[in-house]
Amino acid sequence: MTTNTAVTGKPRGSHRSTASLHRPHPRRWPFWAITAVVFTVMAASSAPSALYGLYQQRWHFGATMSTVIYACYALGAILTLLLAGDLSEHIGRKRTIVSSLGVVGCSFVVFLFAPGAWALCLARLIQGVGVGLLTSSAGAALADLHRYRSHHVAAVANSAATSAGIALGAVFSGVLAQYAPAPLLTPFIVLAVLCACGLAAVWVIPAWETGRGAHPTYRPGLLRMAAGMRGALLRVTPIVTASWAVVGLYLALGVELTATLLHTRDRALSSLSSSWCRGAAGSPQCWCGG
Repeated sequence: MTTNTAVTGKPRGSHRSTASLHRPHPRRWPFWAITAVVFTVMAASSAPSALYGLYQQRWHFGATMSTVIYACYALGAILTLLLAGDLSEHIGRKRTIVSSLGVVGCSFVVFLFAPGAWALCLARLIQGVGVGLLTSSAGAALADLHRYRSHHVAAVANSAATSAGIALGAVFSGVLAQYAPAPLLTPFIVLAVLCACGLAAVWVIPAWETGRGAHPTYRPGLLRMAAGMRGALLRVTPIVTASWAVVGLYLALGVELTATLLHTRDRALSSLSSSWCRGAAGSPQCWCGG
């Protein structure tokens, strides 16, 4: 079979398919639904920060164990990005996002029934896997679902939802820990309900991808990159690592450090330290266009 081509040598249908990329998306709500999902999952990732002190009182562990618990979250996210960062290219963005919400939901179950500090490590590890799955697919999904397929707007929305979610998640759990009953249960119950709503919203989004799921023999493997990108990556890696190290310090120990320095037991007030840190870190991303 031969393929008819234009003067440029491209298939005749390629112009039409290229033009379709710039055609307005028929619906706006899926874009905002994915943005809300990113916000909710990232809020869930920082929610335990305000609760570490209560866990310390219950199970009598110190700051070192709190750091290890947070490190389990980072380990889960990093390994998922390295080993399954291209999963959405094989099974589709929608399935990957639904899977991430399911994994995050499993972490809530572990938090709710945790019998000791080791269970917190497990819960954070599972949560990190869920965040890694979402991070690897949400940006591309937002670009696909934006009304005009704008990667710029998608990047800004993704950055804003991530920063706002991390900033407000600790405050959210701190307020509930301070004023709501069952402070170690209520935040995760509320977050589980929100994630369930997000999963339902993503589930009903009409399919927006074609040609996915054509690789049933997918196997996890380390991500590869073009040789020309390695130099730039190596140059920015120390900067990104140092920045996230500061954010990680505040998320792991910031609430308790603030409570000690201010001589207060108000967890809502203490959790503001993590909020200001992440909010200050995320604002330039939004101002500079993601």
